[in-house]
Amino acid sequence: MLRHLLTSKEILEKTGISRASLHNYIARGLLPKPATAASAAGSPGVRHAGQFEPTVIDTITRILQLKQSGFSLDEIGSQLAPNDAPTPASLSMVNLADACNRNALRLTIEQGPHMAYLLNHRFELQWLNDAARAGMPGLGQPLPSDATGRSIFNLLLNSDGEPDADHTAALRMNLTLAKTMMPFAAPPQPPHALRPERKRLFEQYRDELMLAPSLSVSPGSVMRLGLRLGSNADNPADSEFIVHATRFREGIFVILSLGGGDPADASELQRLFARRDLVLHALLNIQQPLQSEISVVAARLQDAAKICSELPSGEYFELVTQMWTLVEEVFRTHGGACTRNADDSMVAYFFPRLGADYQMNAVRCALALQTAMARFSMTWQLRKQWGNQLYLNIGLNEAEEWMGARYGTSGKEMIVLGDIVKHAGHLSDIAQFGQIWAPKTFIAKMPLASRERLDFGIKRITSDGQHVLVQTRYATVDSLFGNDAKRLAALRDIAGIELTEILGVHE
Repeated sequence: MLRHLLTSKEILEKTGISRASLHNYIARGLLPKPATAASAAGSPGVRHAGQFEPTVIDTITRILQLKQSGFSLDEIGSQLAPNDAPTPASLSMVNLADACNRNALRLTIEQGPHMAYLLNHRFELQWLNDAARAGMPGLGQPLPSDATGRSIFNLLLNSDGEPDADHTAALRMNLTLAKTMMPFAAPPQPPHALRPERKRLFEQYRDELMLAPSLSVSPGSVMRLGLRLGSNADNPADSEFIVHATRFREGIFVILSLGGGDPADASELQRLFARRDLVLHALLNIQQPLQSEISVVAARLQDAAKICSELPSGEYFELVTQMWTLVEEVFRTHGGACTRNADDSMVAYFFPRLGADYQMNAVRCALALQTAMARFSMTWQLRKQWGNQLYLNIGLNEAEEWMGARYGTSGKEMIVLGDIVKHAGHLSDIAQFGQIWAPKTFIAKMPLASRERLDFGIKRITSDGQHVLVQTRYATVDSLFGNDAKRLAALRDIAGIELTEILGVHE
């Protein structure tokens, strides 16, 4: 019996992806190119669509799972590519998809015998369970409310008394996670509050590990390391632990189990890691709010009402869907956690990560949106033969805010207190024809090296009506729109804020 090949239409119906996504996956090599079916006898010249092997359904499902986990298409390509390289003896990989078991799990991360904790990408402690609080050195005190105070390295080395063997073993283990889980980031730096002798100890261990052969963990895998904590003369096995760690978009999740534990327990751990949805649901429900520096990119389609009135409803929703899919891809490529506001604007959050300039990431994301939107606009102009240019107007902002997350009806919802998002949205309202506006405080907080690579300024109108750019200058909102009382009234929250237009970055 001949196997049933799938047409692209059948694939779209079975997976729910768009035709543009299917073509993109093929172009990137994530899916094989379709084979063109031969014309039926007696029907010369009939054009037949390409057909696919049924296995592409499983591949697309895997791609969507990894995208949901926050991995970019480039990272997914690396994950799907064949890898015959031998696994180092010190590193054990378990494929989560193979381990996934949809049966109910007996093990939970909050109530159980295993130490568990979650680190963000700056290795600041986001959450830990009671077992970790009792068993891990340096973690017995309540978590500080500020992000820098939650550095796992700060907590391990700023404990009372001299760091003992347990502290240094835990320090080396977490430095190994930093090197392995974040292979493209800069080496971690010692916390500012460390005393000089402990700073030297941190740097000694860090430099030793950074010089060691590089290991890497592919997305969707669990890393395993050995760790000795304490010394139990009666039962030495009680001092040996296996560290299980995996990387999510939200951070690095770590569980420590006893090395001589029940094999059934190890199986439960494997299945727990495989259920990313359960892990994140639990973490987000019990995770404490965190005060952290955040950069925001807010993007809004210019003249959306006008465009809607000129297109049939079906085409307008097609345009908007394609555009927001494009925007989300740009957000994620630059490390942003994206969400859609009630007013249909799109917002991406950028957080400080290990060795990364989160503000420059936000700027590069905004500039990439400009470029991507210009191509997108040209596609629709050619399709509709119209003169409408599509623009995404963009506002940037930066602040230190309290943040948390919860699960709502539409999945994970990030909650950020304060006015950072509202003010970024106001700046996107000010922008026209794809401009990028940012407040002076955003520029001032950037590292000097990044600020010197930034092109920004204010465009002034000369006496003869010419627009002239005054570089590295700022202007208040009321000075820009003082003659437009209605518009200024709508922006009264930010009327006195100094702002500037971001124009580009010198590489």
